[in-house]
Amino acid sequence: MSLVDGGAGDTQVVGFIGRRNPDTPDAGTKYLNTSETALFMKGAQLYGAAETAAELAAGATPVLVEGPLDAIAVTLAADGAAVGVAPLGTAFTDAQADSLRRYLGPGRPGVVVATDADEAGQKAAVRAYWQLTARGGNPTHWVMPDGHDPASLLQSAGPAALRQALTNPPTLALTLIDARVAQFADRMHHAEGPVLAVRSAAEVIGALPPEHWLEHIDYLNSLVQTTPGESHLAVLDAGHAWTADPDGLTRKHLAERNLLTRPRPPPRSRLLKPAGRPRRSRSRWLRPSAQRTPPRDRPRRRRNRSPARPHRCPGATSTWWSSGPPMRGSTSAAASTRSWWPAQTGPSGTPMLDREMFFAQPNPRRPSQLTRGRAPMSLQ
Repeated sequence: MSLVDGGAGDTQVVGFIGRRNPDTPDAGTKYLNTSETALFMKGAQLYGAAETAAELAAGATPVLVEGPLDAIAVTLAADGAAVGVAPLGTAFTDAQADSLRRYLGPGRPGVVVATDADEAGQKAAVRAYWQLTARGGNPTHWVMPDGHDPASLLQSAGPAALRQALTNPPTLALTLIDARVAQFADRMHHAEGPVLAVRSAAEVIGALPPEHWLEHIDYLNSLVQTTPGESHLAVLDAGHAWTADPDGLTRKHLAERNLLTRPRPPPRSRLLKPAGRPRRSRSRWLRPSAQRTPPRDRPRRRRNRSPARPHRCPGATSTWWSSGPPMRGSTSAAASTRSWWPAQTGPSGTPMLDREMFFAQPNPRRPSQLTRGRAPMSLQ
C-alpha cells in the first residue's frame, strides 16, 4: 500500500506500508513502514486522507480506524458517504489530529471513531476523543461488535451492515460518560458517590463545544440522581477549566495510565479531611525502618539514682528525708516515730499534724528562696 501526500494540490507517493499476514503471527512485526525521510514521517501521515481527497472535499465523513485494511473496507462499503483514515501502526498523534481539523466544527461532517472492541481499541478511542475535542470537535463513535473490526465486519456481514452502522452513530462522549459513572457504581448509596460521578463525567462534557452540553447533561442526569442544577454547575466549572488550558488538560488525560476510565477515587476517610503531612507514629516501632534509631546510637534516658539527701526545714526541729512522702494518719509525736517520717514540732513546740507538715515543708527538689544558695535559717 502506498502513502500519498496530497499537499499543495499535487499528489505523490512518499512511502509504503505493509501489514503482516494474520495467518502467520510469527512472521515479523505487524506493520512495516518506510523509513522516515524529509518527506515522510509516520507520525504525521494518515493513510487514506490523500487518496480520498476528492470524496472528503465533496462532504464525505472521515472515519478514524486502527489499520489501513480497515480504512479500505470503510471506503469500499460507504460508497462515497464516508472514507476510512488510519494511523500508520502507531498511536493517534497531534499532527494527525491537526490534519482532521478542517472537518471539525459546526456545519462540517465531523469525525467518526471506529476502533476495535478490545481494550487497546477502547483506549485508542478515548485518546482520540481528547485530541479531537481540543480542536473543537464532537466526535461520534461506531461501536464495534466483540471480536470484529471494519474489515472483518465487511467480510462477514457485507457493506450494508457498515453503511447502517455509520448512519447517525452516537457521540463518543456518551461512551466516556458511561465508563466514568460505572466506576462509582458501588458507591452510589453513599453521599459522595453521585457527587464524584458527576464531577468525573463533567470533565468529558466540558471538553465539548457549549452547544452540545445540554443533551449530554440530560443523559448524565438519567444515570445519576443528584440535586437539581448540580450537574450544570459541574459542567460549567469543567468547561471554564477546559477553555483556559485545553492543551494542558489534554496532556493530563493522555498521560493517565488507564485511558478508558479515571483512576479509583481515594477512600472516604481521605475525602473528609484535607491532605497534609502524614502523621508520624508515636511508637518508634511503628515507624518506617528508615526513621528508627539504632539501639546503640540512641541516647539512653537518664534516671535519677542519687541517694536520699537530708533537708532542713525552716522552723522545724528535726531533719526529714527526700526518699518518700509522709505517712498519713499520725497526729502525735509518739505515733509518728513508728514511721520513717520523723516527728516534728512547730515554732511553738506543739506537734504538727501530717496535713500541716505536708504544707509546711518546702519541696526538697526545688528549694524555696529562703534556703536557696545559703544555709537553712531557723525561725526559733
